[in-house]
Amino acid sequence: MPGPPMGTIMMADDGSVLVTLRRLNWAIVVVTATLVILAAMFLAVLVSTAHFHDAAPPPPAPMGNCQPFCSAAH
Repeated sequence: MPGPPMGTIMMADDGSVLVTLRRLNWAIVVVTATLVILAAMFLAVLVSTAHFHDAAPPPPAPMGNCQPFCSAAH
């Protein structure tokens, strides 16, 4: 029978505590940390270049005459 799953705490017969820990895959940690930092940097640049206090641009004016394209508009 194999041993206990990784990350479990067992009590030995003499009363001592045995702890088995999972091995950490550092490649996953590095990739995850890099993605989190890049996402934070992207959001910082996105927010820093936004113009929150500018007035909304006016809507485009409607065209008055559709002369060359009137048949396509109807």
